[in-house]
Amino acid sequence: KAGRSDRQQGLTFYDKTVEQAAMKEPTEYTIREMLEFGGGNGGEAWSPYKTLQFGRYVHRELPIRLARRLMDLHQLPYVVVTNPHIMSVYSYYLSSFRTLNSFPELKTVQDSDKFTKVMLRLVDESVPLLGVMARGIRECMRKPIIGETLQLQGFLQTILHTRIARRVIAEQYV
Repeated sequence: KAGRSDRQQGLTFYDKTVEQAAMKEPTEYTIREMLEFGGGNGGEAWSPYKTLQFGRYVHRELPIRLARRLMDLHQLPYVVVTNPHIMSVYSYYLSSFRTLNSFPELKTVQDSDKFTKVMLRLVDESVPLLGVMARGIRECMRKPIIGETLQLQGFLQTILHTRIARRVIAEQYV
């Protein structure tokens, strides 16, 4: 939309691409599959084909999972969503979603190498997010009158469980 800054566009809650991705079901990633992809060859490096194959899964899967968390954030009360710490987590998720979603399909080993570099950056950048989210939630919970009525346990449990799953998938790939 003409005239909107990147910052304004980054904080929009009405991104159809996110909504469409969030409607897709994430693919279950079992312990068996994890062992098959990541530890089945005694610590040896993956073959280029195996790296490309798992990269395709990561490329397809992580945008769906990020979109679902963005939609979870959309459902939070105004006082929570407008907290600067929560907004920064939202901005990171949206930026990561857009980065992964716009990355071209992985067709070659070279594509996989480029994707690995992107994933390394995203994994590194996501390290402080849990602390940032916790800081924002604490601030919201301390708000007079409103804070004591907030029911965020289910949201926090979902965020924590899904963060672990995303990190396992991403870190196994990189």
